[in-house]
Amino acid sequence: NDKGIDIDGGASLSTIDGKQISQIVFGADYSYQCNYELWGTKGKITSHRAYSAHPDVSPKITIETKEGVEEINFPPDNHFLNALDDFVDTLKREDFSKDYSDIISQAKLMEEFKIKSN
Repeated sequence: NDKGIDIDGGASLSTIDGKQISQIVFGADYSYQCNYELWGTKGKITSHRAYSAHPDVSPKITIETKEGVEEINFPPDNHFLNALDDFVDTLKREDFSKDYSDIISQAKLMEEFKIKSN
């Protein structure tokens, strides 16, 4: 947008041999989806309301194979509260080296992704 904030985008990623491919699409201006789909040679797994669901919403996973469709329902959960609890638990730790290493790795990956997509 005009403020330099990425509000939508997408990418296709693949392994070096090209046998595994993934596509990522995100956007603040699209219809609300909030799901993931994993496609494989034997079927598909779809998560519904994977994140940002209201605390009283029961998320669901659908597994589709040639044998049929199975739906797995999960109890409602407040993932915003869980994220805050995890943050507080992290602050209580004495050693942040693993957290720091994970954050730096994620930042490097995101920067590489951004450079290659431009």
